[in-house]
Parts: sequence; C-alpha cells; structure tokens
Amino acid sequence: MENTLEKTPDLKMYDQVTEKFVEYMKKELEANFQKGDRNGQGGWLEVKDNKFWISELYYHVGKLQSAMMSNDIHRIEENCADIANLALMTLDVKIDLLKSE
Repeated sequence: MENTLEKTPDLKMYDQVTEKFVEYMKKELEANFQKGDRNGQGGWLEVKDNKFWISELYYHVGKLQSAMMSNDIHRIEENCADIANLALMTLDVKIDLLKSE
C-alpha cells in the first residue's frame, strides 16, 4: 500500500534550531578571535594544510566525547560550537564562502 501523504521538511523548525545553534557558534568565534579571525595574519584562510583541519576536528571531537561522558552541558555546548566552527572554516578555506557568485 502506497502512502499518499508525502512527508515534507519542517522548514520553520530548521530555521529555529539553526538560528539558535548559530548563536553558540558566534559566541565561540568571539571568544576565540584572538587566535585569528578569517583574514589577515594568523587568519584561518591562511591555513591550507588539510592535516591541520583534520587534526583540529579530531581533537575537538575528543573534547566533546569527554564532555558527553561527564554530561557537562556547558562544555557540550562549547565543543559542539567549536566543531561546527571548524567545519565552517574548513569549507571556507576550500571554497571561499564569501566570494561573489
């Protein structure tokens, strides 16, 4: 029997949850800006070494694992945002997220 009710994505919920998550990401970016912003000396766009990005992601996943094991919600929030920011930076290095299309 075929299901005639097609399931559709809950776009409003996606907007709400990603908007909230972006707040955590921005908080972590602001807390760590002294390590280097996007552009300029020490900025993430200067880091072209794939091994660096992979090792940073693994390192932060390990920190998240530790936070999860101790159920430390504050550290879980921080580490999830750090991992998301590293993913953002990695993609930005590869495709330049701000370039005009």
